Amino acid sequence: MKAGRFYEAAATVWLTASVLNGVIAHHYDEEASRAKGIEQIYTAQGNQQQAAEWSVYSSGERHERNINLELIALDLGLAALSGVIAVSHRREQEPTPQPTQPAPEA
Repeated sequence: MKAGRFYEAAATVWLTASVLNGVIAHHYDEEASRAKGIEQIYTAQGNQQQAAEWSVYSSGERHERNINLELIALDLGLAALSGVIAVSHRREQEPTPQPTQPAPEA
């Protein structure tokens, strides 16, 4: 496999990983929002123990979301780096154009 192709494939893998981490981060965000809503319900009912448990759960989910957001940034950075390397390899493999000389006049 040519080096340029390898880095193109690597860029694709990192972009795919960033999309997957985005889906996971979205799930954690949705779960944290749901937990926050349940916490507010328990707080309104005066059940502080249950509210505290849901608050801890919500905080944990937000923490997991933040980890996945950091992974997305890392994945996108690696994808960009792989793409730049792939482009540089492609340029190295392109033949250099030869200057054209005008046809001699008769």
